[in-house]
Amino acid sequence: MLPKNSTYSRNEVEKTKCIRGLHPSILTIWDIQEDLHYYYIMMEEIKSGDLLGYVNRTTSFSDNEIFYLFSQVVDAVEFLHQKKIAHRDLKLENFLITDTKKLKIIDFGFSLFVPDTGRVTQTSGTLHYASPELILGLAHDPYKSDVWAMGVILYTFMYHRLPFRSDDNEVLKKRIKDGSYTLPRVEPPMKDDLIILLDSMLALDPDKRCGLAEIKSSQWYTGHLSATIPQDLTPRSEGDGAKEDGTKEEKSSIYDKLKFALSIPK
Repeated sequence: MLPKNSTYSRNEVEKTKCIRGLHPSILTIWDIQEDLHYYYIMMEEIKSGDLLGYVNRTTSFSDNEIFYLFSQVVDAVEFLHQKKIAHRDLKLENFLITDTKKLKIIDFGFSLFVPDTGRVTQTSGTLHYASPELILGLAHDPYKSDVWAMGVILYTFMYHRLPFRSDDNEVLKKRIKDGSYTLPRVEPPMKDDLIILLDSMLALDPDKRCGLAEIKSSQWYTGHLSATIPQDLTPRSEGDGAKEDGTKEEKSSIYDKLKFALSIPK
């Protein structure tokens, strides 16, 4: 149930009507009804939760697991962009995951139809996933900002933590604007071609940042296209999972501090 007097709600309903039933990675919407004050959206139920919970329940993903999940993110976002829709709030919480480990993208409240100019000035989303151009308040290509957020998601698949972290929002903004992130040492180490793809997605200059076509033609991505789907993507062990800094206080979720929105339409 969504209030009709909210731009966020109207965006959600408008974009949902345009794409419902057209892609397997879009949450199935059975019906949309409305009265004078509310929208009522009937949708499929995903009992397994979202990608945030799934990442938090695991300690690491294999290279094949990373591809299996990330390729679904790519397919979903590519479908939206083909429809001239920029999601503008891509994050782990906005992907539900089924029992068979299929992803379903949700939450189109910040999405928009990209104008013919390819540039927008509105800022929205979640700070830890925001691109530098959003932080700077510049007119920007929302497709490239979606790619940046996808890079943040890819990083969490690789390292089970966020690339840009701080308890102080101003410090966090500076780190994003500087492109200041590290690559933790993990075993087995991440493949070089995967790191190259990550770096191209988190390029500070949006004109130098890769697009979806470049992601799909990258050496790491194409190298997996004939690979066998992993047979078991269930969590291998319980652990702290993805979190911002690794302290006990942050153990429950990496998103306890992520509720800062750049702007929320009224």
